[in-house]
Amino acid sequence: MAMSSGWPMSAVAQSAGVGINIDNPAGTQCPSTALVNRAVSQHLGEGGAGWRIAYRAKGDAIQLELGDPRGGLALQRDVIGGAGDCQALADAMALIVDRFFAGLGWSAGRPLPVSDPTTVRAAAPPPVTAEAPLMLAVEGGAGLWTRRQNVGTGVFGVRVARRAVEAALHLLGPGTQTRQDLSSGGQAVVSTWGLALSTALGGQLGPLRLHGGPVAIVSREWAHSQNIAVTADNAGTTLAAGLAAGGHLALSPHWRLAVEGWGSRTVAGDRFVIAGVGAVLGAPRFQATAFAALAYAFSW
Repeated sequence: MAMSSGWPMSAVAQSAGVGINIDNPAGTQCPSTALVNRAVSQHLGEGGAGWRIAYRAKGDAIQLELGDPRGGLALQRDVIGGAGDCQALADAMALIVDRFFAGLGWSAGRPLPVSDPTTVRAAAPPPVTAEAPLMLAVEGGAGLWTRRQNVGTGVFGVRVARRAVEAALHLLGPGTQTRQDLSSGGQAVVSTWGLALSTALGGQLGPLRLHGGPVAIVSREWAHSQNIAVTADNAGTTLAAGLAAGGHLALSPHWRLAVEGWGSRTVAGDRFVIAGVGAVLGAPRFQATAFAALAYAFSW
């Protein structure tokens, strides 16, 4: 007995030169209908009128269905991709359909078969899961960092992700100066650069990927005194730890818009001491960081 899909028919396009209808009833953007259309055309060539591919987002995966020319459901798979790589998802979907037809004795260059649904289901290959690619993104943007008196900061970083696991390294700079007036006259001045390491678990919601996890910020600081009888300079390091959360929106197969926020507490660090004055320019107990960045991502 033939099975049929419960999805409504909408957003249907015919794959150029293939004759397979591409049905995207939920308007899924990653991958887009155009990407799936192109990938299917590249894998299957010409022929095969009457077959239908339908897909929609299902958590971190894409649910794929292949309908045969007689209206039956020939194949259903959950395709798991990685880090919002829409092209990789489209290629994986096309490959699954390609392998399905190969299981029926079809080979490239020949018209796709028109088979009885019962025969098709019996010959269907076992479930295929796309291997998740490793994603690398380079990010650059600007934001706020409350470690400084002047909270504006530049942000430059790299991020790697595979499936639900991410890690990122960000540089916060340039080192805008923070000043403190001294009771004996003059000033103490500190310049700070930050290096943040974060790890996270993430999930894909269409073109949007959300993530959250721990973050550690190492601040390298250079301090000096000025406008006093005896000036001095010194360098030190502070460490803050906390949590990070954010996400990035896929603007195209490679470009992303990233937004992220960190909340951290200073747990260790050097103190700057001026003779006759004492400790100055202490790191704040709590720090907040927020930034927006444009990222270029690629996978392999």
